[in-house]
Amino acid sequence: MFEKLVLGLGQQVADAVATSGDNVVEATTDAQKTIASWTQISDSPIINSIMGYAVSVLGALILFIVGLMIAKGLKNVAVKASKKGLRDDGTSPLPKFIGNVVYYLIVVIVVLACLSIFGIQTTSFAAILAAAGLAIGLAFQGTLSNLAAGVMLIVFHPFKLGDYINGAGQSGTVSEIGLFTTTIVTVDNRVITVPNSALSGATIDNCSQPFRRADVNVAVAYSADLDSTRAALERAMNVEGAILDDGEHKSFVYLLDVTPGGVANYQVRTWCKGADYWAVRERVTAQVKRELDRNGVAITSTGLRRADVAVGVAYEADLDATRKALEAACKVEGVLADPAPSVVLTDLGDSSVNYSLRCWCKGTDYWAVMERVTIQAKRELDKANIEIPFPQVTISNKQA
Repeated sequence: MFEKLVLGLGQQVADAVATSGDNVVEATTDAQKTIASWTQISDSPIINSIMGYAVSVLGALILFIVGLMIAKGLKNVAVKASKKGLRDDGTSPLPKFIGNVVYYLIVVIVVLACLSIFGIQTTSFAAILAAAGLAIGLAFQGTLSNLAAGVMLIVFHPFKLGDYINGAGQSGTVSEIGLFTTTIVTVDNRVITVPNSALSGATIDNCSQPFRRADVNVAVAYSADLDSTRAALERAMNVEGAILDDGEHKSFVYLLDVTPGGVANYQVRTWCKGADYWAVRERVTAQVKRELDRNGVAITSTGLRRADVAVGVAYEADLDATRKALEAACKVEGVLADPAPSVVLTDLGDSSVNYSLRCWCKGTDYWAVMERVTIQAKRELDKANIEIPFPQVTISNKQA
């Protein structure tokens, strides 16, 4: 549909330009004949020459004025046709750009016709214009890429004026969509100009939708009752601006995951109008805190972490004795019994048998537990006379 529309619009403009060009050439020929008849008013060559140039200047001036009027009329026609074809709401600069292209194209034709009145060959000018166009295209290829990207943004309109978008590493409200750049105003009132090529080549997140879902993540203690926690979070969604259930949009509470001995992660998903997104999100977040405090449910983000300590022992060491020593090293302050610690033989290295001591602890105790387990592993291995070898490679040359 869009391709037919563009082709139809291009055909109308081309026909109008061709018709105007034929009219200008015909007018030029008639003007030349008239000028030739006007100049024969005297037997004096000098007077005839002066009169000939004067009449040529007058004819060229009249032709130029008439040509500008024609160009302006065709420009208006092209603008109206493109607005109708693109269903423009007045925010797109593309119709104006098409009108300017038609206008200046007609002006160039008129200027060449005026030059031909004075007997100047316009073929050389066409060659110069072609060479200049090539040079300009090479010099402004980055600008032209922005132009092409701008046309694509205007035609396919992934966003419009007033939309809040995330794109090309920037976020804000679109205040202007130009042929070369797009202007974005951030929430702290900074004006950012983004090249269209960077914007069209990036993922555009248009946040200006009629309805949006405000997601609020909350982590509660592992020991908290699931049913009472869910009930408290469901009550927290009942705030001003929230859409609980309108048949199409339904707000709900989702249990994301539970970490053994750690936290239970919930997500409160509340629907609202797009214009109310930030206000509703803040209200729900505050209400979540109030409801959980009222029900005695602790909000926590520490959870559990696993402290992994890598240890390598000599190949001569007894495997059972080594495992026994490393299991003893896991019995230090801060290591949790649930989940239970474990000793895992990970691989046979170049110079050692490698183990991993995996001990669970609270997130706030992570670094302290890492240090304690590492120190205790050294002590237990020394007590059992098990060597921690220095990395080395043994090369042997045996004769068959």
